[in-house]
Order: sequence, then structure tokens, then C-alpha cells
Amino acid sequence: DKTGTLTEGKFKVHSFRTFSGAAEDEVLRVALALERLSSHPLAKAVLEYGKSFSEAPVEAKNFAAIPGRGTEGWVGSCLYFAGNHKLAHELGVCSDEIETYLAELEQQALSVIIVGHKPHGDHRGNVLGIFGLGDTLKANAQEAIKGLHQIGISKVIVLSGDNQKTVDALCKVVG
Repeated sequence: DKTGTLTEGKFKVHSFRTFSGAAEDEVLRVALALERLSSHPLAKAVLEYGKSFSEAPVEAKNFAAIPGRGTEGWVGSCLYFAGNHKLAHELGVCSDEIETYLAELEQQALSVIIVGHKPHGDHRGNVLGIFGLGDTLKANAQEAIKGLHQIGISKVIVLSGDNQKTVDALCKVVG
């Protein structure tokens, strides 16, 4: 298992970028409202990142966890989502610009949380912001994999709920 075995499981926000003309504080307000109700390690990293946010916390209504994908809920009068690349792709909100940016983050072995309006009714939905989050490789991860190879285990498989490009990038690092 990648998180907690090869990596520390302590994520940190490395990048935050807005899209669709959204203001940083607007995206952060929505992200904090949704992630405050999540127990996922990536959510905790976003909450840590948002600690310096001066605006009073907002409550998400009708919050729902989407297993293996992210979260959704109403913040004010809009339905929002915060989730992974797979969720954004399934919602149909990934433009070429978004896909290119996500590929850049994933090549850096960063996980992502994408925040946006969720399509519903007459609203098409769109991406408002993307957090790039990194996990710290355990000090002995490379040595452990090398040791497995030395004792004759030729194929090591990493299990992860993260996207494949991020996992592939980490696998190159650990051998």
C-alpha cells in the first residue's frame, strides 16, 4: 500500500491554482467547507493550508462523501464538489487546460483535489481550483524495495487509491 507504507501519509499542499476566473478566497472558502466534513488525509492537508484564511468558516449543507472520488455539498446557493481527477472527469468538467495542468501535477507525483461547481439542473459545472498535494516518501522506502528485489521478489505491486500517473511517478523513485 502506497500511503503509510512507502510514504508517510502526511500530505502537504504544494500548489494551489484557480480557474474560470474564480478568486482564491472563494475557492478556498468552498474547499474548507467541504473538506472540514471529510476524514480523508488529503482533506486534512487542505484544512491545514487554509488555517491562515481569515474569513469565518462556512458550513456545507447536504454534504455527501463520494467513495473513492471526493465530496459534494451545497455552499450558499450552489452545489460544489471537491475530489480527484476521476470525479472531475466523470462530471465532464475537465477542459484541455485542466487536463494539461493535472498531467503536470501527476508527473510530479502530486495528488490533486479539484474544487468546482457540480453539474446539476441547468448548470453545466466547472472547475474553480486545483490543489496539488504531496506526500513524503519514507526514508527506508527505496531500501525496502531494493531488499525485496535482492531476495528474489522480481515483481512488486503498489496498491493505491491515487491516480495511476502519480503512483507511476512514485514507483520510478522507489525502484
